Amino acid sequence: MNYSKLAGWILLALGLIIILYALFASYYVFTGQREVPIIFAMEENHSSEAESSSSITEQMQKVMGEQLKGVIPEGSVSKLLNLISWSVLAGILLMGGGKISGLGIQLVKKT
Repeated sequence: MNYSKLAGWILLALGLIIILYALFASYYVFTGQREVPIIFAMEENHSSEAESSSSITEQMQKVMGEQLKGVIPEGSVSKLLNLISWSVLAGILLMGGGKISGLGIQLVKKT
């Protein structure tokens, strides 16, 4: 058997495995059966109320932050960023698997 043909079949299988993994992992993440990999984590700011000598701009920032918490649920920004990063990673895996499979197909056709 020709080694380039064998390598082509191996690359084709490897590319398909990568594509299937990305698809199934994305399905499980977006249906909620599996957690999204945590890449972005927002820090929680706990400030003490004892600081009464803060400037007006700092007080305004605190008020705006409290008002923003009412509009945007806490933790939703980091979840959104994690979903976006997972989507980008899955896209890279799909494109990479496609390229690997394409190389395998070229090697199989060549011989």
